[in-house]
Amino acid sequence: NQIGLSEALGGVGQLGLLDGIRNSLVSVLSNLVDDVGSQINLPSLPTLVGGMEVEGVGQLIVDGAIIVNNKWGGQDERGVFCGIAAGPPHAMSCTPLLPTTLVRANDIRVVGGVDVPAYYQPTTAGQPSPLRANRLPTPDPLEALPPPSTSIDSANVSSAVGGGHVVRINVLSVSSIVQPLLGVLWPVLKPVLEPALTPIFVSTPLTPGVYDSITVLSLGEFKFEPGVYVIRNKSPITGISLSVVGGRITADDVMFYVTDSAAYSAVNGSPDAGDAPEAEAPPLVGSVLPSVLLAPLLAGTIVSGINDSGSPFDGMFIYQRRMDRRPIIIAAPQLLGGDLAGTVYARSGHLTFLSGQGVYDLRLVCGTLRIVTLGDTTFSPQELLAPAKDVFLID
Repeated sequence: NQIGLSEALGGVGQLGLLDGIRNSLVSVLSNLVDDVGSQINLPSLPTLVGGMEVEGVGQLIVDGAIIVNNKWGGQDERGVFCGIAAGPPHAMSCTPLLPTTLVRANDIRVVGGVDVPAYYQPTTAGQPSPLRANRLPTPDPLEALPPPSTSIDSANVSSAVGGGHVVRINVLSVSSIVQPLLGVLWPVLKPVLEPALTPIFVSTPLTPGVYDSITVLSLGEFKFEPGVYVIRNKSPITGISLSVVGGRITADDVMFYVTDSAAYSAVNGSPDAGDAPEAEAPPLVGSVLPSVLLAPLLAGTIVSGINDSGSPFDGMFIYQRRMDRRPIIIAAPQLLGGDLAGTVYARSGHLTFLSGQGVYDLRLVCGTLRIVTLGDTTFSPQELLAPAKDVFLID
């Protein structure tokens, strides 16, 4: 029941209104993008000085463990150089040159080395350093998780095709855009134009299913109904698979599965189900747009993963195909009074998380990670991933 933009506007082209409506739309989008840009500063993607980076001003506090499998070099907890070369880049790094960030966690385990061991502290002052560098890598804790399909989880996954490339622009009303263009003609043309344009401009909730892309630009509230959303392509307009920007977003009991397989089947999970767990994703070439941009701007946003203890996707919020290296950006600058919870899984992808301040029930499993914090950002997951294991030789 989704209506494409050109399809909806094509019928009024002969009336000379198409250009006016498009121009009005561009004006609305430009104002919204300017508003978004003034509140979140997205870093470049992804020039890395660490396999995991913490940048900005403030502390990253993790009520749990940080495990970094990157082998890039640096220092261990005793100040001894380890890893591949001395770095940078390092396996784990805080803001380069300036001591403006600090990482506190219960455990910090790194295969390579860190930039400055003093930047990594326990959550409770006076306790021993949680840093353990030059360690063995830890297996992917979600390696056995299958791609979503109705054959795996018919209760949460739908194979219904949701309408191709879906665009939702949440404004006050269709009248606020079109009426100024038509003047006295609006009462006459309203019965024809309003039904065609309302599905695009008014915040009708989206339902689970299979989509080519989802683009939501909201000036108010927007809702995703509970379930799994399979997104198997990227927007021809933005180049992004899932873009949710602005407003107050409700996506409770929701998982987004993002893949670069245009022919992905939600019935049996092919072709992604055939990916070998240990297979390496091909390298990225040239400039790459993110696969996901999630940037709600209003307090009261509620975003959480699947809530079903009987589902293999219980707790999953974003799941990107293991072979997909595209970056993911989550910007949470103003979520006071809201909630952001669940597991983000992008085994080969780069994840950038931007936070003004906040406490999040999040678990992050990704290829590389950049956290940009202004103030203190706390990750306090209610359920932990499987612990790392060491081998000890006792003589």
